[in-house]
Amino acid sequence: MKESTKLILTELGQRYPVLNGILSDVEAAFMTLKNAYDEGKTLYVCGNGGSCADCDHIAGELLKGFLLKRPLHQEFQDKLTVYGEFGAEIGRKLQHGLPAISLCAHGAPISAFANDVDPELVYAQQVYAYGQPGDILLGISTSGNAKNVTAAMMVAKAK
Repeated sequence: MKESTKLILTELGQRYPVLNGILSDVEAAFMTLKNAYDEGKTLYVCGNGGSCADCDHIAGELLKGFLLKRPLHQEFQDKLTVYGEFGAEIGRKLQHGLPAISLCAHGAPISAFANDVDPELVYAQQVYAYGQPGDILLGISTSGNAKNVTAAMMVAKAK
């Protein structure tokens, strides 16, 4: 783990002392996600209401630079120059994002599956269709009782 990541964990414990008892779990979750990304895997996120908004925010931040500027590799930028100055501009502005998908953001398939099959399985269906072994699913439920999030977790574990 990078020193900067260790520092972030230390600062987290200092800011929120109530978390000190679970910082090793936070670190383990981070390492699981880091290892998945290192292997080219994808993070999927799902939740309801405010948690749904959190999912969209998490995916949005990871798809771009977030805390770090992550310019495209020069080799890829060079490939875009075949399209002239506009291609070069695209290469300079795009960021190397991490694959993160909010399952909450797919209104048409969510409403179709909810209408035609079962609203409690809208996230589970997407996990089944999109998810691959080694991908990560982050399910957010404030109450811990969201059946659609629980069903998605069960499908993710089975995959």
